[in-house]
Amino acid sequence: MNINNNFDNFRSDLANLKSKSKIHAKELDIKFQNQEKIYSDFLKNLTGQNWKQCLSNFKELSNNSKDMCQLMKIQNKMIQENLSFTENMLISLEDISKRLEDTSKRLASLEDSSRNIQILCYNDWVKTLINAIIVPGLSLDGWNTMSNAFARNISRNNNPLNSTKVNPFTR
Repeated sequence: MNINNNFDNFRSDLANLKSKSKIHAKELDIKFQNQEKIYSDFLKNLTGQNWKQCLSNFKELSNNSKDMCQLMKIQNKMIQENLSFTENMLISLEDISKRLEDTSKRLASLEDSSRNIQILCYNDWVKTLINAIIVPGLSLDGWNTMSNAFARNISRNNNPLNSTKVNPFTR
């Protein structure tokens, strides 16, 4: 599954949910304002004993209440869509996190392997050094010369995998 496609889909879904939410919030606000006005008119007509107008206000109030209930149902459906969207996003983020963790472990393993290979690259140098130490009559100066040459070549060849074999005892 392509991660970029997932994010594009999430962005699209989120934009769609935002748009729907704004539209329905405005509609609900308008219906609420109508409800307040109708209720106010209903109370005036009730107090003035204008029964025909009261009946008309009551019908209007009833219809407006039904419309508000319908809008609330739509809002509830959008909340469910939002929860589903959030759950899908969380699943995707968990998957990405798991992949990242796996990749990190593989990278650490490769780095460990690389260190082991680097150490093995010095195998021939170590053999040469040991052979030089075993040579009888090696003086302290000879040992220091070999040791320094070895250290110098190690520091010069930070990545022995990319270099050709070099005699560690050359300057």
